[in-house]
Amino acid sequence: MAYPTHVIINENGTIEKVFGKASQMIVYLEDYKPISKSFKNKTSKNLIPPPPPPM
Repeated sequence: MAYPTHVIINENGTIEKVFGKASQMIVYLEDYKPISKSFKNKTSKNLIPPPPPPM
C-alpha cells in the first residue's frame, strides 16, 4: 500500500491537494493559476534569498 507523500496547502492552511508522486504534483503546479493576488505577491517576494549575515 502506498501513502501520499506530497501535499499542497493553501494560504489558509487547508490541504488543497494530495499526491502520491512528485511528477503528479509538478503537472498540477505547472497548470496552477492562483486565484488571489496576495498569493502571487507573497511568492514573488520570497524568491530572492536574504543576504548573508555580516562577518
